[in-house]
Amino acid sequence: MTLEQCTQLDIEKLTCSISDENGKLVTDDFSAEMLENITAEIANKHPYKTGMYTPTIIEEKVEAYLKDYQQIIYITSNTPYTGQYEATKFLQEKHPERVFIVDSKCICTFHEEMTYQIIDYFKDHETIDSATLQKITDDVFNTGCMVFVPQSIDGIMYSGRIPTTLVKLLKLAKISPIIRVDDKNKPAKVIKHKTLVQDVCKMFNVVADIFKNNLNEKIIKKIYIIHTVVNQTTLKEIIKCACEFFKVQMDKIQVRLTPLPIATYTLKDSLAISLFTDNVEKAK
Repeated sequence: MTLEQCTQLDIEKLTCSISDENGKLVTDDFSAEMLENITAEIANKHPYKTGMYTPTIIEEKVEAYLKDYQQIIYITSNTPYTGQYEATKFLQEKHPERVFIVDSKCICTFHEEMTYQIIDYFKDHETIDSATLQKITDDVFNTGCMVFVPQSIDGIMYSGRIPTTLVKLLKLAKISPIIRVDDKNKPAKVIKHKTLVQDVCKMFNVVADIFKNNLNEKIIKKIYIIHTVVNQTTLKEIIKCACEFFKVQMDKIQVRLTPLPIATYTLKDSLAISLFTDNVEKAK
């Protein structure tokens, strides 16, 4: 979700930060220019570390919002990616029925889709409860998927998302994994890197398999293309391929930049595809 959308919807998007080898903090401004500069520095052997908001800072924000709002919902990334949920769920216990700390079960686009559903719920209701939030979380997770191909296998290894032994085998064979982000980062398929467009077409096939090839224009609600500063010409070609492969109109395609902390591991030209259906669940 863009910062402009967040402002319009009265949502605070917490900007994640990274730090360089000297401890200097860099806060994500969600711009392509920043992604370009940081990924170039990392490629030139200037490492960055990712960080997250401390529970104290989150608590201060929540307490401040409680002065003006009846209920606060804080959507966190899935536990394997960050410890935010475990670190902040005490706030829900401290303020029952007013503060909700939600484990999204995934990252990125899953947060965005959850947010839209929560907003829709509030159009007809003044308050929400834990059971409703859990149902929204489960519905989004069960009807969505995300896969990506990293351009930097080393970066993924450093992030701890793939075992070192597997990374060495992939590098030796000169292949890359298509990773299921919504399924514990399991490699769904391995490919030899060709052009970005050819890589993406293979990702589309993996997405189709996740939904047992039952996808069609009526079923597909939204397709996200998340990229790390891919050039505009290539990006337009990828969007065209998505429309042709899934037989959808352009209005179902959303383009997002990779969040800065994730880009520090995936590096420039990495791509992710995330697809959500209208109540059609993916294969278990």
